[in-house]
Amino acid sequence: MICGEGPHDVGRIDQWSVRKEAQQTQEGWLQPLLRKYVADDIEFEIVPRARLVKLPGPQKAPLPSGHGAKAFLAKFRAKSSQCDAVVFMVDADGPDNGEWGKKVAEVKSGFDLVDGGTVAIACVPKSASESWLLADPKAWATLAANDAALPAKPEEIWGNRRDPTSNHPHALFARLCGATELDDSTETRRAIMEAASTAAIKDRCPVSFGAFEADLALLG
Repeated sequence: MICGEGPHDVGRIDQWSVRKEAQQTQEGWLQPLLRKYVADDIEFEIVPRARLVKLPGPQKAPLPSGHGAKAFLAKFRAKSSQCDAVVFMVDADGPDNGEWGKKVAEVKSGFDLVDGGTVAIACVPKSASESWLLADPKAWATLAANDAALPAKPEEIWGNRRDPTSNHPHALFARLCGATELDDSTETRRAIMEAASTAAIKDRCPVSFGAFEADLALLG
């Protein structure tokens, strides 16, 4: 099971394909990343975080603060669905190591409330998911019409998200897409991750991607 905020991360569920005359699942960037570590034929259950709701009836204990409550619900649902693993993805929303670590701790505190049965992995890109997508120049070179000047330390960039000229990862990603004639879209994010090297991402995003990769080792 993969749980994230929106379609860029985990994709869209039940999109109608006119060409195929059937319901289709459009993937985000997280699926191709996980295939690099698990297997090409891995099956995913997509759960947007907004669909995780409080369990009915009284709780044995108060849910943890912040993202811990949603992480608990995600692992509970994954275990109930007999999923082998759950990946809970949330942006750090900033470059500060302390705030990033706090979010990781929140997610893991939620996981800890569900005993065994399902491997639980925290995926918390610092500063945002686009930071990981801005890490591999060779991946961009395979897709872009023009060279892209990627940041040397993409998990350290930040700025006003509403300012298109800022260095917020979303804003910078959008500008580079425009400069290289790529669409600022889910499809582009997925294609970049498919082409990206995990070693390159870890080299330029050592804190957050390094922690994520270490958690993936739990899959065995």
